[in-house]
Amino acid sequence: MANKNFKDYAIAGSNIVLTYDDINDKVTFAGPTQTSQLTNNGANGVNPFITALDIPTAGQAGTLVREVKNRTGATLTKGTVVYISGASENKPLVSKALATTDLLSSRTFGLLQSDILNNGLGYCVVIGDLSGFNTSSFTEGDQLYLSGVTAGSVTNVKPVAPIHLVYVGKVTRSHPTLGQIEVGIQNGYELEEIHDVLLTTPTNNQALIYESSTDLWKNKTVDKTFVGLSNVDNTSDVNKPISTATQTALNSTIKTVVRDAAASSTITGTIAETLLGTYTIPANTFNATDLMRIAALTFEKTGVIGNATVRVKVGSTNVFSSATTIATYTIGSTILTATIVRNSLPIRGNNIRPLTPTVSLLTDVVGSLSSPTNIGFNPAVENFIFVSVQLGNLADSIFQSNFLLTN
Repeated sequence: MANKNFKDYAIAGSNIVLTYDDINDKVTFAGPTQTSQLTNNGANGVNPFITALDIPTAGQAGTLVREVKNRTGATLTKGTVVYISGASENKPLVSKALATTDLLSSRTFGLLQSDILNNGLGYCVVIGDLSGFNTSSFTEGDQLYLSGVTAGSVTNVKPVAPIHLVYVGKVTRSHPTLGQIEVGIQNGYELEEIHDVLLTTPTNNQALIYESSTDLWKNKTVDKTFVGLSNVDNTSDVNKPISTATQTALNSTIKTVVRDAAASSTITGTIAETLLGTYTIPANTFNATDLMRIAALTFEKTGVIGNATVRVKVGSTNVFSSATTIATYTIGSTILTATIVRNSLPIRGNNIRPLTPTVSLLTDVVGSLSSPTNIGFNPAVENFIFVSVQLGNLADSIFQSNFLLTN
C-alpha cells in the first residue's frame, strides 16, 4: 500500500473496523455478524440506506429479495403481489398485479416483504419465505394464484380462461398475524408465446395445424379446399346429384310409394261411383323404365245383395273426374273381403301399360289375348292415384281397409 502508517481504523458510527497487516501487507475487514449489530441512525423509512424495515432479516440467505420502488400514488402493503411496471433511478417500479390481462400479469415479480410508502423503497420477495402477515383465510398447503378480481391479492382457486394463470406460491402457515407463504412465481403463457407456435392474425373457426416444413404449429383456416374437398358446394340435399351406379342400385330396390293402413269412410246408400282416397306421387318417384305395383288394395263389404266395383285411376292433376282407370275389380255379391293385386304396371317413357285396365281382374297374374294399354303417365312430374268404389245395391256398404303401392 502507498500508506502503511495506520493499524486500526474504525468507520465512524458503525461497527466496521479496518486492520492493516504489516507482515502480509494487506487490509482485513471486521464487521457485524448479526443484523442487530447494524446501527439505525434514523427513524423508520427516513434513512433509505440503513433502516429497521428495509434491511433483510436473519435467515435472509434462504430468500431472494430485490429492492423496488413504489410510485403508484398510494402505499403498497406487505404481501401485495406486484409486477414490474417501469424503472426509476436504477430501481424497478412495481404496481399491483392482476390476472385479467397479459400486461398486468405476465411480469408478476413477487410479494412485498413490508409496507412501502408512495415514492418509497422496499424489498420484494422474488422466491423464498414471506412471513409475518395474515394468511388465516387459507389452509396450510393451499396453492395460491394471482387473483383476477382484486389487484395485488391471491386466491386458492385455480383460475380458468380468460383469467390468466399465475402461480404465486404455497401457504406454509395459516395464521392471522404470523402467516407464512413459500413464494415461487410461475407466470403462465399465452398460446402464441410458446416457442414452436406461430399465430398470424387469428380468426374465428381456425385450427392449430402442424407444419413440418417450418417445424411450427400455425393457425390455418379449415375449409373444403384445405381438407381436399374443393368441389363440395352448398347444394341442398334434395338437389344433390348421385352417381350413375348409385342410381342404378336404387332403381333396383323396392320402395314404398303409398302405404295407407287406415280404414276409409264406409260407403252406403248410394250406387254412384264414390272416391275413397287420393294419393300423391311426387315427381321422379318412378323413372321412364320403372315398374309400378299395386301390392295390396283390400276392401271389406257388408251385405250380400249386390256386387261392388272398385277402380284405381291415375291422373296428372288432382281432378278425379279426369283420371284414367288402370285397374278394375268387381266384388261379387257374396264376397265380403277382396284384395286386388297388380304386379305388372310397367312404365315406358311417358306411358303406363296396364293389362286390360277396365276388365275385372283380381290379379294380373293371368294370360290375356289383349296387348297392354298405353295410358299417359309422365314420371318426371307430379301424378295422382285415385281409389273409388261403386256399389250395386243401396243396402250394401263397403270400405277400403288398406292400400300399398310400390315400384
